[in-house]
Amino acid sequence: MSAIIVSGGDLAEEEAASFIRKEKERHQRVGDDLLLVAADRGLDHMMKMDITPDLIIGDFDSASEQTKGACVTYEKAGVTVIRLNPVKDDTDTEAALKETIRRSTGEITLLGGTGGHRIDHLWANLRLLGYARQQGRKMTMLDSCNRIRLLEGQEELVILKDEQYGNYLSVFPLDGVARGVSVSGVFYPLEDATLDGYASLTVSNEITEQQAVIGVTEGKLLVMETRD
Repeated sequence: MSAIIVSGGDLAEEEAASFIRKEKERHQRVGDDLLLVAADRGLDHMMKMDITPDLIIGDFDSASEQTKGACVTYEKAGVTVIRLNPVKDDTDTEAALKETIRRSTGEITLLGGTGGHRIDHLWANLRLLGYARQQGRKMTMLDSCNRIRLLEGQEELVILKDEQYGNYLSVFPLDGVARGVSVSGVFYPLEDATLDGYASLTVSNEITEQQAVIGVTEGKLLVMETRD
């Protein structure tokens, strides 16, 4: 069972709703379930998209009375609602990810994990890509302009030019140095490079061949496909 978490950041709701419905249809065709999780204010997004979550989790400390009332309504309809203490160590999104990992087995997509004025939450969510990998799971952060994934040592990612998420491709080390970084099929290729995270060398590349191949032999590498 794969999962989609909807968090409370910026979200193009019409586009997100289309993505969720297509994913549900795709999973149904192969006989797989899809877990839909609303993380705190992500419930507001899901209500506007007219999509019912399977799980709602958060402290709801800044939620409107309408949202709190909706939690009660969903709960009566059989949706699992987990109410967190506002005084806690995890963000609502991290708590949602941990619960999602317990309840699912496949890949995880995080919607609404970017945007807004709180860059600290964006940075925390990027690091959750690493936490998911620690738990043996792959997670993708997705919004209207970005698709963000994480590679670990001895791993490659192939991106077909016809299926790229935007015009630009950037890679950055996460948690220290990334070694043996290779990027081929692009305007600015790399081969066996060491990235220490203190330069903008690897921002805004472009795929020029039928496919780009990104690899890293040691460390963690953020892979960002972006568009204006």
